[in-house]
Amino acid sequence: MRTTRVIATLGRKALAVSAVLTLLFAFLPGPTAQSVQAEGKLSQDVARKVREAGSDDLIPVIIQTTGDPSSLHFTRLHSRGGLVKAVHKSIRGYSAQVPASQLEGLADDPEVEHVSYDSPVAAHMDVAYPSVKADMAYANSGGLDGRGVGVAVIDTGVIAHLDLVRPMGQGIVEVEIVGHESGLADYYGHGTHVAGIIAGDGSASSDKWAFRTFKGIAPGARIISLRALNPDGTGSTSDVLSAIDW
Repeated sequence: MRTTRVIATLGRKALAVSAVLTLLFAFLPGPTAQSVQAEGKLSQDVARKVREAGSDDLIPVIIQTTGDPSSLHFTRLHSRGGLVKAVHKSIRGYSAQVPASQLEGLADDPEVEHVSYDSPVAAHMDVAYPSVKADMAYANSGGLDGRGVGVAVIDTGVIAHLDLVRPMGQGIVEVEIVGHESGLADYYGHGTHVAGIIAGDGSASSDKWAFRTFKGIAPGARIISLRALNPDGTGSTSDVLSAIDW
């Protein structure tokens, strides 16, 4: 009989504890609809930065809006300690720096469609060189670098850039399809840029002030510049055909 009373007492206590826990969990704050919505608008990179950063750390972001961002939206951004960097009409949004603790609140704004991390970018040849297997060609050919080969560039012309200058008799050859002034010329810059990707030898980035050397795919090649585009980068199909015919 005593055993039965003990079991009954324990049962009542267990029910009481269960009831208290149920009430406790009922009143604990759960994720709000707003916070869930905000998290869905943050890119994975931004969400990770928010977790890793201090609350006052400024995170560079790109914010896309449902329409052109309004002055009221910028006012709300400033009230959160955000700083606008630039407006980007091409993506209907803007870039800014926003305190980590304020990003979820900013994403709750109904005008905000998505928040991406403003990732750093850099210009280099590290990807282009191996992607076309130029590194393998160089390693497996005893130093094949384009020496003895001429590469024709149909473009806006090529200037005598330090990376493209060669010993006497091996310099840039220019063929004038448009324009008739003497000497090398490139008023738009595109042709010189392309020639550098092809045959730049890294001379301009090899002095003591350079942190690394940038070379083209075939730094030993000779450039043949066929200037078929005008100083503004435009031209005609017939001029390009004339360059090909040459």
